[in-house]
Amino acid sequence: QRKKENLRQIKEAQQILSETSTRKKTSLGQLNAINQQIEARESLISSINEEIDILSIQIGEISGVIEALEEDLINLKKEYAYMVYATQKTNNAYSRLMFIFSATTFDQMFMRIKYMQQYSEARKNQVEQIQKVKETLGNQKAALEAKQMEQQVLLDQQVMANKDLLALKAKQRSIIRDLNSQEAELRKELAQREKAIEELGM
Repeated sequence: QRKKENLRQIKEAQQILSETSTRKKTSLGQLNAINQQIEARESLISSINEEIDILSIQIGEISGVIEALEEDLINLKKEYAYMVYATQKTNNAYSRLMFIFSATTFDQMFMRIKYMQQYSEARKNQVEQIQKVKETLGNQKAALEAKQMEQQVLLDQQVMANKDLLALKAKQRSIIRDLNSQEAELRKELAQREKAIEELGM
């Protein structure tokens, strides 16, 4: 009866030991998969950081160009305002006629007329062109900043995912330690059962 009980317990211990070994292998496989995922995530995070750095440099460059354009725009506006003021001072029929007819040649008179007609429009066109370029660059800067924010969100997500993976890795290691301990206990119990059978001389 004792032998039969020992054999039953040995069989049960062997079965549990086999199941434990299988679970251990599965857990080790999961741990390796987790390690690979962590490496992939860290590589992705590094790439995202590099992209964010590049975008930051581009934003800085565009900001510098916008600043230069704004300075040009201020100068053009000052020049335009001075031109308007100068025009207003002589903006009467007599002054205009004096300016035109004081020309020494017909060609010079014609050029003065064209100059009066085109100067103001030319200044306006230049200001409008600078404003258009400024607006375009402003849009580019906004797009880059939006992209940077998008990448930052992605980076935050990847960092959080990596933390989760690290936590899971710690959990798997804990499981493996428990399985190793359980396996050792079962082997010890199995050895005791086998010794008991030997002592019975059966």
